[in-house]
Amino acid sequence: MNAVIELTQAQRVVLVGPNDLPKAWDQLEPLITKACEWSQGQFSPEAVVNGIMSGGYQLLAYMDEDDIASIAVLTISQFPTGMRICELLLASGEGKGALVQLFAHFGP
Repeated sequence: MNAVIELTQAQRVVLVGPNDLPKAWDQLEPLITKACEWSQGQFSPEAVVNGIMSGGYQLLAYMDEDDIASIAVLTISQFPTGMRICELLLASGEGKGALVQLFAHFGP
């Protein structure tokens, strides 16, 4: 996996890059599919994968041990002023609080 933010010995947030998708697909596919179903047709798993592969989307995964507990699909845009924003496109998780754990470490 690309960038890693260690939270504890067992928990971490990782940036899943295009080269990581095949290795983690068995765990990612159900979470991506679930998120796309909640999008009410706005996204499909194929569109998400294509976005990640092209570099247009970033995929963050919250991992507990070796299990991916939740994901967030993001895009980062830069305005002409130089300001960058991160847009949350999709999120999905397994188990109570999985998404909370993912986002709890990205506050002020």
